[in-house]
Amino acid sequence: MLKPWLPLALASVAAADAANVTTASPPVPPDPVGPYDFPDPAAAWDGRQFHAYGGAMTMSSTDLRHWGARPDILAHSPAWAHPGAGGGAPSPAVRLGGGDWMIYFQANPRDCERPPCGCIGAAKSDSAGGPFVPTIEPVVCMPEEHGLVDGSARRIALGADVATVLYFKSTGFNTLARPARLWAVVLTDDGARLKGAPVNLLNQTATWEARNGIGCIEAPAMLVQQQQQPAGKGKDATASARFTLFYSGGDWTAGLDGVPYSVGYASCASALGPCVKRTTHKPWFGPAFKDAVGVGGQEVFTDGDGQVWMVFHGWAKGKAGYGNGGERTVRFHPLSEIEQLAGPLQPYDQ
Repeated sequence: MLKPWLPLALASVAAADAANVTTASPPVPPDPVGPYDFPDPAAAWDGRQFHAYGGAMTMSSTDLRHWGARPDILAHSPAWAHPGAGGGAPSPAVRLGGGDWMIYFQANPRDCERPPCGCIGAAKSDSAGGPFVPTIEPVVCMPEEHGLVDGSARRIALGADVATVLYFKSTGFNTLARPARLWAVVLTDDGARLKGAPVNLLNQTATWEARNGIGCIEAPAMLVQQQQQPAGKGKDATASARFTLFYSGGDWTAGLDGVPYSVGYASCASALGPCVKRTTHKPWFGPAFKDAVGVGGQEVFTDGDGQVWMVFHGWAKGKAGYGNGGERTVRFHPLSEIEQLAGPLQPYDQ
């Protein structure tokens, strides 16, 4: 019998961190976490504590329950961006081979006159909690795609090497003729430049994602897991990887009306695709969960005990939209709990 899917162990995890890994996953914290508007959240475990990134701020915790916040995730505004750019929708921090931590964020370049025309930038720190110092130039801009947002990075084994793979959304016009798209691209060893051309993984196609110019697909988050298969007599154990690309769709300003914001996913053959949508007719998770509506902006991360968590934002019921006094507050739940509610994830070959 096959063993359960487990988070893929990568060579980028330092031995020093392994010595500080917790012996158990923390309890599920109450919803929501913190009194903050914390849209498009991401999170990472650095071997000692958890770090969460959302809006343009960061928080740190040892138990997912008690948090200390830093209002500015970047040490200063990027030189290439409009003055005052603060690093919107930051990715989870990833640890590069040399030990530095890198995040990816969205900002409009200085020559942007009619937004959206954003680029994805990078910023580096010696700590997963920052502050992060932006690089001189953005990592990727695609003006023909009408702006980029929602960068998300992973350290993933590609053949014999471990590389940083950046996922992001191009805005398009949120129509079937010019859809929003999700992309992946391999970065150079310093995590600051493209190593190849971006690969288009998914486009908006479903009515729950967008209709009549309202809604989109966005917030790509790749989960890489491995499944161990016991070795037969005279055979070595084999391992196969499962690649699941989560994304959000719908109108992020909506609660349960119109085109409500929710979470979908696709099964992928590799970190760079191809990918097949599993949520072509309806979302996988959302638009409501307990006291939250319009859930999405999700990311996934693994704690010190190997448990996979999903972090996402949501509006309080009756307060969807900033115009209604709402805030997009953050929630943490084990992925296994959400699978029990939404249904098991399907691998690429099914």
